[in-house]
Amino acid sequence: MDAIRFEIPGQPIAQPRARWARSGHAYTPDNGIKAYKSAIGIRAALEGKRQRLEATPDACELEVEFVFQRPASHWTKAGGLTASAPRFPPKRCGDFDNLAKAVAAAITDSGAIWEDDDQVVQAIVRKRYGARKELPRTVVVIRRLAQPLPMASGAGRRKASHLQRATPFLEFAQDGIEDGLIEGPRLARQKALQVSVVHHLHLVTAR
Repeated sequence: MDAIRFEIPGQPIAQPRARWARSGHAYTPDNGIKAYKSAIGIRAALEGKRQRLEATPDACELEVEFVFQRPASHWTKAGGLTASAPRFPPKRCGDFDNLAKAVAAAITDSGAIWEDDDQVVQAIVRKRYGARKELPRTVVVIRRLAQPLPMASGAGRRKASHLQRATPFLEFAQDGIEDGLIEGPRLARQKALQVSVVHHLHLVTAR
């Protein structure tokens, strides 16, 4: 099928990390992310309707380009870049994974293209500055691979999966401790993390 392509005008916004209030409750700062994700969801839904699509369990490819507007200070009066102008957007524009996370979550919420963003099996993410008169925007391209992903069946299989996925990481960390590669404060944190993970897995498998 043809690729699903749409654009969102405006400066891209990364999904902010959750923070903790003094009351102990977690919250997500609103840096404009709600309006941004809403716009993405609306565009995804409109494009899905235009192509007469329905959300399916098919594997998908996601390609996203985040185009940021350069500050006026980057340009000379003649229209060229100053010698000090950076080539790429700075860190404050957002981590590439948090930028992509906002897009993928908004598409999931739209319910128009895929059922969940865990169906994305390949992703290409680009961050760049726009040219002199190029407007900032987010360009999204989705390709559905017409191949449903296998679904896990049975609670027992899900419980076993938790242990199978976590065991190699626990063993790797233990090797680092035994070889003396993890020392001092890092050693204490790593041991605490291992205890926490093992405790969590026992809770999961006991259900």
